[in-house]
Amino acid sequence: IDPPATPGALALSPAPGRGEVLATWIEPVSDEVHRVRFATLSGSPPRWSEAVAIVESERVLPNSVDFPVPARATDGDYYATLLMRGRTRHASNVHLARSTDGASWRDLGPVHEDRSDTEHGHASLFRDGASLRALWLDGGASVDGGPMAIRTAVIGADGSLAAREVLDPRVCDCCQTAGASTPDGAFVAYRDRSVTEVRDIAAVHQIAGGWSSPATVHDDGWTIRGCPVNGPQADARGRAVAVAWYTEGDPGSRVRVAFSDDGGATFGPPVDVDAAAPAGRVDVVWLDGGSVLVAWLGAVGDGGRVRVRLRRVSPDRRLGAVVNAASVGERALGVPRLARFGREMLLAWAEAGPPSQVRAALFD
Repeated sequence: IDPPATPGALALSPAPGRGEVLATWIEPVSDEVHRVRFATLSGSPPRWSEAVAIVESERVLPNSVDFPVPARATDGDYYATLLMRGRTRHASNVHLARSTDGASWRDLGPVHEDRSDTEHGHASLFRDGASLRALWLDGGASVDGGPMAIRTAVIGADGSLAAREVLDPRVCDCCQTAGASTPDGAFVAYRDRSVTEVRDIAAVHQIAGGWSSPATVHDDGWTIRGCPVNGPQADARGRAVAVAWYTEGDPGSRVRVAFSDDGGATFGPPVDVDAAAPAGRVDVVWLDGGSVLVAWLGAVGDGGRVRVRLRRVSPDRRLGAVVNAASVGERALGVPRLARFGREMLLAWAEAGPPSQVRAALFD
């Protein structure tokens, strides 16, 4: 059930709406110009709406792993994050776009107060009570030789941002961020970066009066002097939180998932979802039966094609069969993404070209 995207599209990112799936992706217009498009999937049988452009500009930064993210607020308005070029070669900015009807969009500008020509990216949007919350990686401190930080802000009804906070002042430079809402407050997961270059998955959660101190979900001990571009994903159902991630810590490369039953304050030991040399780039969604579905890029299969894989995992550590859902080409393109659609699940991925194309499938 592929979206109405043109050839060469990349970075398809779905998210649940109100009885619908929201989706954003990036398309080339010319060698210099790209556009971010938006559509919704709804109805029975399900059909995509006509795709509309959120923004079309030479400033749109096409990136298969730092993708636009859509969300819908409780008042019905639509939002999307946009990765835009800065004024210098390695500078980037995270913008927020808003629409009241899903058809006409307005770029509200950067989510970050820092206006330096540094890197900002890997944004997330998620519900936090009655509001939407934004996360992003912020390189403002790098002007003075400092590290990347993860920051957050709450989006108001008019699209304004408030309650801006630093969640961790030293994190991995270019791994995806993840957030989820629990009855105890917001939960955030990301790849940390210690002064000795250990880059394990860390998390913070809201507590009375602020945020908890950063704590690792599990001590994998992955030491790497460079960003693996392989962040975690998280989902919550009540106080139950699941975090999925990739690591190359001892005893080797693997995709893992860990569970919390206290809103993300503590986690049990991880479950190895795939230890057969996976590429990572994960997503995770809770299912109705009390287990989660994990999606990731698996090992190279027949013909040298990287596979999108799926596996059900329960908090009591029971593992379902590995499902090879799709082949994405000789090189992995982006991150496979999951989104609930009623009683079904939408899987989104990209396939190599030329030209590349974005694909989607529904399954029970």
